[in-house]
Formats: sequence, structure tokens, C-alpha cells
Amino acid sequence: MLDVWGEKFSIERKTLQRYPRSRLARLMRAPNVDEILKHCEEFTPGSPPEYFFDINPDRFPVILNMYRIQELHMSRNGCPLVFQKELEYWMIDEDDMEPCCSITYYEKVVVCQNEKEEENDIKEKAVQQAEDEDFGETKLGKLRFFIWSTLE
Repeated sequence: MLDVWGEKFSIERKTLQRYPRSRLARLMRAPNVDEILKHCEEFTPGSPPEYFFDINPDRFPVILNMYRIQELHMSRNGCPLVFQKELEYWMIDEDDMEPCCSITYYEKVVVCQNEKEEENDIKEKAVQQAEDEDFGETKLGKLRFFIWSTLE
């Protein structure tokens, strides 16, 4: 039983072996509890054993579907950068994505990365401007700030 942030999912062990480099396949091959805990946050032995993952479950059905049908398709909902991080978490290679989705996925990733970089540049410029316009709390600093503010 896979418990992803409180939501429970079931899948056959042999199905998880279809992607041997993935987190879930490695988990199923783990020979002892120490190794198991390298691939999940918590483990409860039993019949069936329960593995807990501290990650948002919203896109997990996409991950399970990949194991079941042996095709990785992009989640249509949400940010592609979040999906990218989730693929990293589950140790699934982006290159396994089907061509029908990969073109759109990579385009969206590039757009989001560019937007994120632009946002970071704007924030850095705002911080730099605030530092440049900080003349201190002395009388001279306050006078300089007053003059600076009136010239704008």
C-alpha cells in the first residue's frame, strides 16, 4: 500500500519493476528496513506493508498510470516545473515521456523557467534599488533621502 500524503494507492509489486531505476522499483527491491527508508519517509510492515511518501498526491495517478500502461504522459494540470520536480522525486527520467506530451512539456518548462528568471531579476533590481536609496538615519542621510525623493 502506497500512502502519498494521506491518500492510499494500490499497485502490484511486479508492475513497479517496469521502471527499475525509479524510486518505487528500488523500494520494492530493498532488502531491509534501512534500505526501504532511503526511498520513503515512513514504513509500516504488515500485510500489505505500507509505505508513506511526504509529497503532494495530486499528480501521483499520472505516475502510477505510467507503471500500468508503460507510457509517461504529462499531467495537464499544474505547473510543469512542479511536475519536473515530482519526476525527480520519483526518479523517473523526463526522457521516458511520450512524444505526444514531451514537446508541450519541454516548451512549458522553458517558458516557466524564463518567467522565473525574469521575476528573480526584478526582485534583485528592487533590492539593489532599495540599497542604493538607503542613505541612513543620520541627519545628512535623511536630507539626502529627502532631496532624492523630491527629484523623482
